[in-house]
Amino acid sequence: MGKIDRWSAGLDAKPLNPEAADFVPEQNPPAAATAFPGSTAKAKIAERLTANELSTRDVDSTVVLLKLTMLQAMQPVQFSGNPSDYTTFRERLHDNLEDEVLSDSQKLEFLPKFVTGEVYEVLARVAGCSYEAIMEILHECYGNPAAVAVACIENLTNGPKLSNSDYTGLRNLAEQPEAALKKFRDCYEQEASTMANLKQIVRRLPSYRINKWGDVSYSIRENGRSPRLSDLAKFVKRQAAIKNDPGFVVERRFQRQGSKLRPIWSRA
Repeated sequence: MGKIDRWSAGLDAKPLNPEAADFVPEQNPPAAATAFPGSTAKAKIAERLTANELSTRDVDSTVVLLKLTMLQAMQPVQFSGNPSDYTTFRERLHDNLEDEVLSDSQKLEFLPKFVTGEVYEVLARVAGCSYEAIMEILHECYGNPAAVAVACIENLTNGPKLSNSDYTGLRNLAEQPEAALKKFRDCYEQEASTMANLKQIVRRLPSYRINKWGDVSYSIRENGRSPRLSDLAKFVKRQAAIKNDPGFVVERRFQRQGSKLRPIWSRA
């Protein structure tokens, strides 16, 4: 007896009802489309625009409304008038106010949120001018390339001369010209890269590093150009990386200087 016969033998044989309806398997109804609760307003606008439910004028007014709502809730970093922060301030305005969404009056309404101190007072004195005119005034006051360069160089030159064993100080110094370069455009770096400015920064380096920078500077001149702040930043960053490399530093001890303890590293 085969498998089927043995299975059938265990069942009660009952006659089938010839009038029974055909068996139709039950099918689950299709799930309804669920809208994502996190859908952005812009996505909804795009959907309605695709369905021809919105006109171009409706879309423009909705985008402006979204922009105004965002600016009202925004708490931006405020520009106080330090020229070293001017380029960052202008980039912030470009990203938030100057994207061709807002009208001139709307830009003027939100501009005070981005300033404080004496710059806020400047805005009060020039009330009634256009946004473009106010930007020109602020550029004359705080954005002159020479003024920006001087302010950034002052930040780089403030501080004591580093000792040969102050590797932490060297690393901290390396961060400063890099940060300054991120604020500069070509005209600003050109102003900052004068020989007098570079000398002021180099004076803070340990004596041995000053001699090494002299070699690097001479090599740059041999190639037909003058050293720039970017060259000095690259040099200091490399020296700091070498001196703070785990394979170079093997021991740290502390030396009291006044009321503070400064780490002193020994070489491998």
